Amino acid sequence: MNHKLRSELKNTVREFESRAADHQQTLDALGVRTSQGSFYTPIDVADQLVSRAFSSVKIRPLLNSRLPRVLDPTCGSGNFLIAAALCLADLLTETGVSPDVALDAVVRECLFGCDVDATAIELCVQNLATLCSGRVDAAEISKHIVVKDSLRLCLLGGGKSGQASLFDEPEESWNEVFPQV
Repeated sequence: MNHKLRSELKNTVREFESRAADHQQTLDALGVRTSQGSFYTPIDVADQLVSRAFSSVKIRPLLNSRLPRVLDPTCGSGNFLIAAALCLADLLTETGVSPDVALDAVVRECLFGCDVDATAIELCVQNLATLCSGRVDAAEISKHIVVKDSLRLCLLGGGKSGQASLFDEPEESWNEVFPQV
């Protein structure tokens, strides 16, 4: 797989990782990182995992259908989504699409995420907007990257689980939160 965009944006991606590390230190100082379940995956690890996951994606089928969707239910500051964006955009550039157009399309149409940490979500949105050099507005990205507890979302397609829950709050379904996926 071509990793041209990943190479070109290496310094930008390192800056994202630095922001995530700073946020993790803040959560540690507040004593909430462990109880909140905030454990960040280094971008190199996310990149390797995403590259493996997309290694069997064929370019031909990609051209004849909608772009693949990526949902990270615990996206934090977005390392997996950033890696997925670069990987999918590289695949699109192999079809003749310019790198900027490919990256913008992927960020607009393919990436979805949620996390319980509102600050991490802000970082994720900011990181994805920066990745696109501001061509994709943060408000547009915020429609797909939201503050939600993925463990509280129903797994069943359209409605409530019908099972007793530890939570008294009304449940939402994945389809309600991410109808595009």
